[in-house]
This record gives sequence, structure tokens and C-alpha cells, in this order.
Amino acid sequence: MPECTGCEMSFDEKEYINCPYCGLSPENAVEKDNASATMTQPDRKRVKLLIVSLVVFAVIAVLVLMTFMPGDDAISVPDDFPTIQAAIDAAVDGDELVVQLGVYRETIDFNGKNIILRSTNPDDPNVVAQTIINADGNGAVVSFRSGENEGAVLSGFTIMRGSGSGIIVSGGSSPTIEKNIIEDNTAEDGGGIVIYDSSPFIRGNTITGNAAFIGGGVYMENSSPVIEGNIIIENTAEMGGGIAINVNSLPIITGNTVSQNRAARFGGGMVVAGDSAPSIRENTIVDNTAVRDGGGLLIEESEPVIDGNTIAHNMAANGGGIYVGLSLNRPLMIINNMINGNRALND
Repeated sequence: MPECTGCEMSFDEKEYINCPYCGLSPENAVEKDNASATMTQPDRKRVKLLIVSLVVFAVIAVLVLMTFMPGDDAISVPDDFPTIQAAIDAAVDGDELVVQLGVYRETIDFNGKNIILRSTNPDDPNVVAQTIINADGNGAVVSFRSGENEGAVLSGFTIMRGSGSGIIVSGGSSPTIEKNIIEDNTAEDGGGIVIYDSSPFIRGNTITGNAAFIGGGVYMENSSPVIEGNIIIENTAEMGGGIAINVNSLPIITGNTVSQNRAARFGGGMVVAGDSAPSIRENTIVDNTAVRDGGGLLIEESEPVIDGNTIAHNMAANGGGIYVGLSLNRPLMIINNMINGNRALND
């Protein structure tokens, strides 16, 4: 029996006029065979190249989608849980919680869980400004009080209207607090962030418009936080308008802008007191005001290292740039700083 030139299957020409397998007449089968024979080697290469290009494009598209969309295992608020705290309560260590745009009127506590809590895009200022946790004056907005470690992450929110601080870190906790706006919070200690006996990583935040008796922006005692690359601006306090470092604290404070903060008494930009020994390096401390002493910094009974900072255009009645009060009778290390344009009204 002859073979069909189209599909190469054998059939009985007496029983079938056309091929029963592919339906081609002998004439069409010959035409198809001739057409396939006319495809040159360059033509085949072009087809293969087109197929490879389409496959590569598809792979890239999938990778892009995976990069910008939450993973299948991410917990979404409010899609999976109506509130952030409900999502935290259901989470376990290592979980990622992604919060959609909106205003969440609640206070939250990580409850010792080492989880990532973030907005949909912490690197987008518009997303951060529109993903708001508002305590409405009902306590600290966010609490880390149960020994959370650096795996506990708060990233990409506006934290506002807390009473008793915007964020409280205590109990030996060391969470990562990054890329947030922390504003319009109040407290006795640390309007924006208060730290007791802990060592958090605080980086890349804007801490603004907060108020306290001591430490308008940040207050710490018996603590060793890393405070890096933040903007600490327009906060107010009786002492330590921007930052107050107190009671045996050993923070690393580097690369921050501390500006336009105001103290009704001491330390417009920073207060360093209580036998503390901070490392204060490469910060910009400018345009701060203290009514009495230390427009930029006030140092009392402490031993800081103040190295490589710009301390300029600050103002106080005494010590426009730096005021050193009671001393530990040990030499202070104040080196390599640019200190200029400060004003002391009683000079």
C-alpha cells in the first residue's frame, strides 16, 4: 500500500480517495511536501530564534510578576484579616504580613513574634504616606515588649497619634524599624520612639512633629540602639528636642539629619546624660534651638564620642553648638567636626 506524503501513513487507494488519517488528497499532500522542502536552513534558524525569544520573554514576565507581587504565603490585611492585630495574632515566626493602603485605627503589639509587617511598597513615599496606623490617642501605636529580635520588622507605615509614644521598644527587644513616617505622637518619654533596656535597629525613618517631656523624637535609657540614616525634624521637648540619651546608654548614632527641633530647656538637637557613652558620628545637626543650654547638643555626666558631624546654625542662651555641663572629669572626644554659625545669646 502507498504512503501518504502528508502524514506518512499507509492506506488503500482503492478504498479511500483521500488519506483517512490526515484527510489530504494526494495533490495537497504533494504540495505540502514540496512547501516544506522549500524551507531553507536560514528560514529554520529564524523560526528557532523566534521561539527562543518568546520563551525568554515569558520567563522574564513571570519573574517580574513574582518580584512585585506578594508571595503566595504572605498574609494580607484586610484581605485575610480585617485588622493588623488580628493578622499578628494568627501569624507565626517567619511570616510576612502585607498591609494594603488605608487608615487602620488601632494599636498593635508584636507579642514576641519575629515577623515582617510591611506596607505594599516601603520604598514608595506615596504608599508609606497612605498606609496609616492611627492610635487616636489610645496608647502607643506599635509595641515591641516581649524580646523580639531583628527578625521582627516594621517597614513602610505612617505611625501617628500615639499617646505614650508612637513606638515603644522594651523588654530586651531588638526589632528592625525602617522606612516609616513617625509623626504627631506624644509621651512623657520619647514622643516618636521610646526605648528601655533594648537594642533596636532604627534606620531610614522620618521622625517629625512629635512631643514629649524628654526626647521629643527619640528617648532611650539603659539601651544600645543603632540609629542610622533617619530624618529627625521639628520635634519638641523640655529636654532633648530631637534625641535624648540617658542612663547608661550606648547607642550608635550615625548619618542622621537632626534639624529644627526645639527644647524648652536643654539640648535642642540632643541631650546626652546619665553616664552614657554614645558614638555620635557623621550626623548633620543644624537649626535646632534650646531656650537655655545646648542648642545643638547638651552633654552632662557622660562620655560621648562626637566625630565627623556638622553642627551648625543652632541657637541657645548658652552653648549654641555644644554645651558641656557637669563633667565626669574624663576628657571628652570631640573631633573632626564642622562647628560653625551657632549662636549663644549670653556670649
